Amino acid sequence: MAVDFELSDLGGEGGGVFLGEAGEGFEGEHEVNQRREKKGEGRDWGWTGGGWGIQSVGMAKRLLTQPELMAWENKARRWFVLGLVGVVTGVFGVGLITLHMSYAMLKKTEVMQEAVQRVMRDARVAKVLGKPLQLGWAVTGQIEDMPEQGTAQFDFSVLGSKGRAKVTLRADKSPTGQWRYLLLEVKPMGGAVISCADGASGKRGADED
Repeated sequence: MAVDFELSDLGGEGGGVFLGEAGEGFEGEHEVNQRREKKGEGRDWGWTGGGWGIQSVGMAKRLLTQPELMAWENKARRWFVLGLVGVVTGVFGVGLITLHMSYAMLKKTEVMQEAVQRVMRDARVAKVLGKPLQLGWAVTGQIEDMPEQGTAQFDFSVLGSKGRAKVTLRADKSPTGQWRYLLLEVKPMGGAVISCADGASGKRGADED
């Protein structure tokens, strides 16, 4: 039986070469590439056509065009920025909560509460700052509190209807467990310093003028 063979170049893009028995089909370049992709061959990193960046063939079954790649990169940048903002916001939020808890603990100490009461009851402070008086948000300092001894160093602020003032507190604890206020100064902005420490002269009574 005679077998005829033909060798012909079909030409054109996507064409192929026919080699086989007469009447059989041919396999073009497009079909070869599809078969290689199914087998996982030829998948590697490569430069885009415009030379602007690299991309993996695994990103798609075909190489992205330059506009598509730029759009993908822009989208990736947006997600990166959003993620970074989320991380920074989370860290800032945790820090703010921790700071608030620290301030709250200092404000609840015995030496701090008594000092605030002294300042609030002082008629001179009320006259300069105005009523009502309230404690500021931030409290900084340190305290060592034991049954028969202790020290405290705080800085905070008080606010009134006329203005605000910084307060400096220095105290130690006696063997009997009583706090002695060695320094308790109220420093109004642009005004004279008012002492509320032990032995300080002046009226203590917000109702007195």
